[in-house]
Amino acid sequence: MEDSTPPTIHDIIIVGAGPCGLAVAARLSEHTPSAIFTDDEHQRYNWIRRHARHMTIKNRKTGADSKPKPEPPRTERKYSTLVLDGSGSTWMAKWNRLFRLFDIKHLRSPMFFHVDPGDRDGMLAYTYEHGREHELVEIRGCVGKELSKHQKKKKRASGK
Repeated sequence: MEDSTPPTIHDIIIVGAGPCGLAVAARLSEHTPSAIFTDDEHQRYNWIRRHARHMTIKNRKTGADSKPKPEPPRTERKYSTLVLDGSGSTWMAKWNRLFRLFDIKHLRSPMFFHVDPGDRDGMLAYTYEHGREHELVEIRGCVGKELSKHQKKKKRASGK
């Protein structure tokens, strides 16, 4: 007997469920593509989205107050996506296996190098929301943390 079910045709196929595949999937499911928003706009939008249901926010232009709202229902993604990975059936299977194998306790990357393209400070927010700030370790000499010549001059002038 022949199966009459047509094969599923996916809009997107991602090969590899590691950090890059996960970043691609996150980017494709992003509600606010970074190509049309600045970093500051993204940061403000994500803050509002995260906190708007818990507090009143005043509109600067109209002066109107928005009341806290219940969480809106989740909308489905636009694309049918299939992720293929020979390492396992979950995201980051090989990554997690190698971390256990080499006994890696901390990811030594700046927190802004993570997979959520829509919220640059998402990992930091998650850390504080879940009381895990004791796990944060400062990386000295990290790119983006250097002082500019103006900041160094100001620091010298203040005697610090």
